[in-house]
This record gives sequence, structure tokens and C-alpha cells, in this order.
Amino acid sequence: MELENLKVSATIIVISKDMKALIVQRPPDKAFANLWTVAGGKLQSIDGTPIGDGFRYFAIEKCAIRELKEETGINVCNKTLHYLCSIYAGQINRLILSFYVILDNNADEIKIKLSECQTYRWIRKHEIHQYGFIPNIGGEIEEVFARLKQ
Repeated sequence: MELENLKVSATIIVISKDMKALIVQRPPDKAFANLWTVAGGKLQSIDGTPIGDGFRYFAIEKCAIRELKEETGINVCNKTLHYLCSIYAGQINRLILSFYVILDNNADEIKIKLSECQTYRWIRKHEIHQYGFIPNIGGEIEEVFARLKQ
């Protein structure tokens, strides 16, 4: 992996109160067409809290929160984000910093407004293998369920 060309992205796995994970399906005209994933995207210069001289605190967390809101309409600004990390060196050369968040509502109570995805599903742990995911996303969701002992 060429680190000088490495891009940075954030993903966020949303877990509902009734222990379901939110997954979204990529559009047919984008990379990883029609595959399932979680909300996420590239780090942008607007992400984070500026502190001067080009420094920004909490940039990757703010990226994950921004992408979730943009893609699903879910706002988790006041929630604790839990951290995962992965490096994907397949079709893209990218450091992916992953988070998960647990919501206070059951899945059927959460309003979703999709903007960049075809559709969404709320799934339980035993349903993960029924979906074709972007590489390793299903594994990350399994890891979150394992951490939550579900």
C-alpha cells in the first residue's frame, strides 16, 4: 500500500435500541454498485473543529457524523461514538476509520431519509450473511454485535 496516496474515510454503524444494524445499498452508478454497506465517506476539509494553523480536532468523528446525516437523515451529534479501525487496500487505497453508535430508539421508530443510497434495511446479527457487502463491512457489523454480546 502506498501511504503517500492514501485517502481517509469514515464509516459509522448504527445500532438501534432493539439491536438491529442499519445497512444501506450503494447506487448502481457508483463504485461498489448495488453492494450493501453502512453510512460513510471521504474526509473533507470542513470536517472537525478548527483550532488554527490548519489544525482541526475530531475531524474523522465529525466526518462520520456528517456522512450519516447526509446519507440517512440521522443526527447523532450528542451520542457517544465507539471506535473501530480497518485498512482496506483492495480496489481503493484507503484508511477507513470506523465508528458505531447505539441509538435510544427501536429501528421502526427511526425515520430514514436516503440521499445517496438506493434503499436501507435494519438487520439482526444472524441476517448479515444474507447480504452482499462491500469487502469487510459485514465483518465490522459482526464485530460490533460481538462487542455488544448479541
